[in-house]
Amino acid sequence: MTSSNKKKQKRAADFKKQKLRVGKTPAKAANHTNTSFKSKTLVLASQAIAPTHEVTKQFTHHLSLLSHHSPSTRKDSLLFLSTHYPSSNIPAAVLIPKLAPLILDPNSDVRLALQGLFKVLRPREVRVHMHVLLLHIWSAMSHIEPDIRGDSTEFLVWALQVAPEEVLSHGGWSRGLKALAGVLGFADEGPRGTKAAKLVVRHLGALKEFLVAGMPGEEVVGRLRRGLEGVMKEGGEVGRLAGRVAVVLDDALKPKEEQ
Repeated sequence: MTSSNKKKQKRAADFKKQKLRVGKTPAKAANHTNTSFKSKTLVLASQAIAPTHEVTKQFTHHLSLLSHHSPSTRKDSLLFLSTHYPSSNIPAAVLIPKLAPLILDPNSDVRLALQGLFKVLRPREVRVHMHVLLLHIWSAMSHIEPDIRGDSTEFLVWALQVAPEEVLSHGGWSRGLKALAGVLGFADEGPRGTKAAKLVVRHLGALKEFLVAGMPGEEVVGRLRRGLEGVMKEGGEVGRLAGRVAVVLDDALKPKEEQ
């Protein structure tokens, strides 16, 4: 075959239509360029801190929801904070200003969730900010709403457990006794505390804890003693607990009398 014939056949092949067969991959064009590539996973050191960063971001978000108009939203946010606070690095100084007003929250579920969160706070951090919490606890104990007054002593007992000195100092002793007399209905201005047995037992338990934590002042002890004697006459569980509180009160006065 001459050279000219070969050239003609080559040119003809360029324009020849190839027949495709089922299941057979068609031939690639002469000018085909392979654009496929393989990549390797790149692991960055910053990826290790991503979960912590995400929790912190969510923590901040839930803090902002504590003032939400919906009680269920406030409650759910408190539950989230309770779950994640122990493993977080969020300081109590950030939390407490947001949490303290909820002691006066009108919703009982929110107040209950708040009690749960308080129990997981680090006591050494709470002590520094106890004065902020006490302002709201004293306010709750004299609140116009019976339900808020009813839960107030739960917060007082918790405060006594984590920071008794801070609760009793700076006039806290006298103020606390007067507040307890108020919720129990012993105050001079007349009974304001409910007589429901469960609440009376709760408040008497708080009074007992308060008396154990410090030494009563004679100015308000007499009012408390008369009130306890009245409750003791009612008998039952309430009367028995009132009697035990009176014993604690009497024992606390003995050192001063002996002197």
